[in-house]
Parts: sequence; structure tokens; C-alpha cells
Amino acid sequence: MKKNVIFISVFLISFTTLLAEILLTRIFSATLWYHFAFFVISLVMFGLSLGATCLFIFKKNILKIAIKKVLYTTLLIIPISFLPIILLVPKISFSFYFGPKIYLLILTLFLICQLPFFFVGFLMSYLFMYFNKESGKLYFFDLVGASAGAFFSVLLINYFGPINSLIFLRVVSSTALVLNSDHKKIKLSIAVLLSFLILILINSQFNIIEITKAKGRKMDTLFTKWNSFSMVQVYGDESSSKPGPFGWGMSPVYQGSYPPLNLICV
Repeated sequence: MKKNVIFISVFLISFTTLLAEILLTRIFSATLWYHFAFFVISLVMFGLSLGATCLFIFKKNILKIAIKKVLYTTLLIIPISFLPIILLVPKISFSFYFGPKIYLLILTLFLICQLPFFFVGFLMSYLFMYFNKESGKLYFFDLVGASAGAFFSVLLINYFGPINSLIFLRVVSSTALVLNSDHKKIKLSIAVLLSFLILILINSQFNIIEITKAKGRKMDTLFTKWNSFSMVQVYGDESSSKPGPFGWGMSPVYQGSYPPLNLICV
């Protein structure tokens, strides 16, 4: 197995991991409440640590398996394990009260979101254990990948939004899968890569997967725009002449018809 391919794979997975963490903080701050954005840090650390711990516990059995098989299987699972996040997390939202339903939703979010990070923690620990003599180079590509993920998070969110950016990350992680495929598995790997490419193209045009609720309320918006630190939405009915939810600037002696009024939410 070529070590250069391993180094590139570490870069791509590290890039994906940190960028996914940032994207989840943006999604949670919009769909839930801002303090749940910090919840992402805990679940990511839990997933990474649990994956590494499982490797330590079952190390003897795992080392008996060929490295190519372990590497390919894990790299195949990582992009697939992000699918529940892409499909379900944008739909989960709740208002600010606590009860059995809320606790169940929080637990569901925790279990769904930590899945890919579990396998990333397992894979990274496995590579550092197997290529321990190259740990310095592995760590270098790990840090460079994470730095690139942090840098490109601003560009991706500004231009694509968090949902399409999450799908794009599946393309990135699937690239690592293709690089580590032999001639027998290359077709499956390319199929996985192309499926995510098609998904991002379709979703960018038709918004099949999008955030529909915020703070437990359904969003009927005229306009939505994401940037790296917020989501701007315009509410209202363009064809309606009825007063909106607020009447800023309206004179109390005005007797005419109400102009269309929209609400901007940041």
C-alpha cells in the first residue's frame, strides 16, 4: 500500500471531520438554540474517543484483518454514515421547553451525529497505530487537513449553505475511498462518489433537503441566505396588503391601506 495515498486520505478525512463539525454548529444554532451549537463539540469528541476506545479494546482481533480491508470498509462507512445527518438533522427542531419528547430528540440528535465521528476516530487511531513510524507525517497531514477545513468553511457556507456543504463533504470523503480501492472495488467506490455528486447537483437546484423548521416553528420564508456566522430570512406574503406582525414606522393617524410588510430574521 502506497504511503502517499494514506497521507492524502488522512488529509481528506481530517478536512471532512473539522468542516462537518463547523457545519453542524451552524445548523444547530439555526434549527435549535444557539447554545446547542456547543453541543456539537461534545458529541464529536465523544464519537472520536469512542471509536479510538473500541479499537483499543478489540485491537488483537482487528490487527488480524488485512489493512486494505479495514481501510476500505471504514472509508466506505464514513460517507454513508453522514446520510442520516443530511436527511434527518435539518428536520429536527423544538421550542425552548423541556420534557420527555425533547430529551428523546436530543438523544436522537446525539446518536445520529456522532456516528461518522466514531468511524473517523477508529480510522485515525488505526492508521497511527499501524504506521507508528510515520506518525509525524500522519500528524502533519491531519493538522493541514483540519486547517484547510476551517478555512474553507467560510467559503462553502457563504456560497452553498450548510446542507449542500455537508453533501459536498461526502464527495470529499468518497474521494479517499476511491484512492484506496483496488480494481475489484473501484466501481463501487466511483458509484458512491457519483451518487453524492448527483445529490448535491439536484439539491442545489431544487432544495429537496433543506432546513424547514427553526426553534420548533415551521419556516415559510420569501428569502433565505446563509453566511459563515448567521442565517438571514425574510418572512411575509408579497401579495398581501394586510399588516404584518409588526408595524414599525407606521403613523398612528395613517388611515390608508397597509403596505406589504416583511419580517427579516437574522
